[in-house]
Amino acid sequence: MGRIFLVPFEGEARPEFGSDGDLQQPLIRTISVDLSVVRDKQELEIGGNFIWCAEATDNAANISVSFARETADQGITFKSGTRISGIAFSRVFLTNAAQSGKTLTISYSSDPLLQIDNPAGDFSSVELTKPTTAGSNVDQSLAAATTATVKAATPTRRRLVVEADLDNTVDLYVGPTVSDTQGLRLTPGAQMEFFTTVAISIRNKTASGASANWRYFEELD
Repeated sequence: MGRIFLVPFEGEARPEFGSDGDLQQPLIRTISVDLSVVRDKQELEIGGNFIWCAEATDNAANISVSFARETADQGITFKSGTRISGIAFSRVFLTNAAQSGKTLTISYSSDPLLQIDNPAGDFSSVELTKPTTAGSNVDQSLAAATTATVKAATPTRRRLVVEADLDNTVDLYVGPTVSDTQGLRLTPGAQMEFFTTVAISIRNKTASGASANWRYFEELD
């Protein structure tokens, strides 16, 4: 009985024996986003379980991506190479400030096995910068039923760390939006990191009585 070998089309490389060269390739769709146009929670009907910023004009070009309108104020900042997988979505919400002359390309797919080996490989050069830091390690007191701004929106922020004092007797709540029904719980001695450039606030929900201490550390580009 004879053996059958795969024969490539003219101009194609011959697949290696035992390779998956004959299998169907994953379907990847792409869209180009003009960042000179301001967006505020603009809905984009695309579906899949993998989304990737495949290319951008430069390393500073960015857009905020959220998977639900209710959380669009807490979107994920996409720059060239940013990718998310394993989350099924049928639409995304885009927010960006005007960035004259800049664009980025978003790729998406519903292939569960899709992998990007070098997500930021489209750049021919890489800029390495040593971050500067600005923080406050001195305890700041927050009275009962009071909200304070940890840090205002900072476009050059890499991360923001908020810590509750270990000796606090009440929990604090932090996040982009805090109230008596919103915020992420920060127990005494706990830390929370935010990788976002938006303003972060902190609240002591206790109706009366105990105050609480907190501090922050911020890392900037």
